[in-house]
Amino acid sequence: MLKPAPVGTGVVAGSSMRVVLELAGIKDVVGKALGSKNKLSNTMATIKALSMLHDPKELIRRRGTIKASRGAQSKATK
Repeated sequence: MLKPAPVGTGVVAGSSMRVVLELAGIKDVVGKALGSKNKLSNTMATIKALSMLHDPKELIRRRGTIKASRGAQSKATK
């Protein structure tokens, strides 16, 4: 499990997850390995999780919608 942390928190995670996150250049994140204590499995799971991240602006562009905010409507509802 990876969650964003407030600026200045740093990397708060177990040893194998911490190494991957630091090498990826991620600065403020909290990580928790659930289920397995196998370091290789946790490392591979961390890499897979990072590869599945998407840029919010890219997702909006692909979906063809605007970011919903108070009172805003998507293009589909206009």
